[in-house]
Formats: sequence, structure tokens, C-alpha cells
Amino acid sequence: MVAQVKVQADRRDPSQLRLSLIQSLSLTEARCRFGKYLQCNLQENIQELEGIIQIKPLQTQEANSSFQSGGTVKGLGVRVVFQLKHCEAEIALGDKIMFVPSEERVQQLVNGPLQGKVFIAYD
Repeated sequence: MVAQVKVQADRRDPSQLRLSLIQSLSLTEARCRFGKYLQCNLQENIQELEGIIQIKPLQTQEANSSFQSGGTVKGLGVRVVFQLKHCEAEIALGDKIMFVPSEERVQQLVNGPLQGKVFIAYD
């Protein structure tokens, strides 16, 4: 759980602080709110892309999930960085392919074939 709070000096005792809860978020919701995108760094072996292709376009079930707010599904865009011998290319996979960073899906990426090559970029 991630808590967004407002810190104020206590009115009765100025040496004390008072916290007011603004919003509580699950870890998945916090990743969606504060994360910018999921970045996958690949070397010359294009077959590593198979691990990324498992990130499927949002289905109707996911669109009706708890991550929906005002008709917009929250998730992270996906960027793939290909690093070849003499050049580097960064490709954004588009708005239809979103990664919803649930704990299970993050663990699959961290412990899967792209171990150490995938991260969530934050502000």
C-alpha cells in the first residue's frame, strides 16, 4: 500500500506533526500513477522480443477492471530500445499496448527472459 499524505504542524503542539491521508493506493495503482513507461532494453538478439510480445493489447475484461477511471484505462506505455553494434533505436509500441504493472506481471518480467533489461521509468 502507498499512502499520499499532507503533512502539517499540529495546532496544539507545534513540535508535533499531523498527517492527513489524501489517497491510498495499491502498489499496482501507484506504479500506474507515478510511472511513465515500461522500458525494455534489447541487444542484437531479436528473439528476446518474444518476452515483450506477451504484453497483449488491453482486452475488454481489463478495460472494466479497477484501473478504469473516467473511461481511460490506466497502464504504462511500452518502449523497446534496440542496441546494435553501431546504432541504437527506441520504439514506442503505441497507446493500444499498455502494461498494467500488477505484482505478478512485474515478477514475470523481472525473473523472466528479460531479467535486468526491463524497468519502469518514473519522473
